[in-house]
Order: sequence, then structure tokens, then C-alpha cells
Amino acid sequence: MSVIASIDPRPGRPRVIDSRSWFVDHGDGRVSYCTIRRVEGGAPNGLVLGFEAASEAAALALFDRYREEQGVRVERNAERRGKWGPEGKGMMK
Repeated sequence: MSVIASIDPRPGRPRVIDSRSWFVDHGDGRVSYCTIRRVEGGAPNGLVLGFEAASEAAALALFDRYREEQGVRVERNAERRGKWGPEGKGMMK
């Protein structure tokens, strides 16, 4: 199952803030791990992604799964595009 990050995290009380990530406690006892993902193209502002779960550890686990899925997607696309250029066959397979 794919992890979907919320681009509009629920408001709450932020804590454990560092330069690009923080936890948010919600009134119902759930916790969000929020992180800033830079927008491609060198934009000065980033996109805030939120991963909400029942506990801090579960929210971090969701974030780790999201990063793993994104890494697999990037590698798969790089492998596919590697077949197009001068080092490949010059055509899409």
C-alpha cells in the first residue's frame, strides 16, 4: 500500500522543531510528523508534507516508508530513461 503524504497537515501544537521537520500534537491524541520538501526548480519556499498516525513512532515509520517508495520510483524512472539517450538504444522500451 502506498503512503500518501498530506500537503495540508491538520493544525495542532508543534514541538521538537528543527530546521526542516517537527511533530504536531492534535487534540484527539494523534501525532503528525511534518517536514519541508523543497519544490523543484530552486523555488525559495518549500512544500510542507504531513504524516499523521496514532503515535510519534508510527508517524516516523510512515515518513520512512514514503521515502523508500520515492527512492524506488526515482530509481525506476532513471532506469527507464537510461534506455533513451546516446548510451542506450535511443528508443523507449
